[in-house]
Amino acid sequence: MWAVYAIGGSDILSLGYSHSWHEFISQHPESTSPEVVREFITEHELFHHLSEIASIVLFLLGAMGIVEVVDRFQGFRVITDHITTRDRVKLMWLISILSFFMSAVLDNLILPS
Repeated sequence: MWAVYAIGGSDILSLGYSHSWHEFISQHPESTSPEVVREFITEHELFHHLSEIASIVLFLLGAMGIVEVVDRFQGFRVITDHITTRDRVKLMWLISILSFFMSAVLDNLILPS
């Protein structure tokens, strides 16, 4: 999709659906040349979206690394040994609550304060 956007950017932007393009045009009134359109797409749009995706991927890599270390040293066995219920509803609630709190702990281990 980014390749289509980069190739046909001026035609896509001329449809008028991009609010950020309208802001960019108002700041740069001479923005009708293809070079300016390419600059807007690569520096303004692409960089913004790629930086968001990269931050998510780096967070997930760190989170998966910590989960693997905890699993490698059988850290989850402490929790699973204490789950004795066979009732599906209780098990669902128990896993949901444990996941909620473990997610918060993992989030605080990954992200600096």
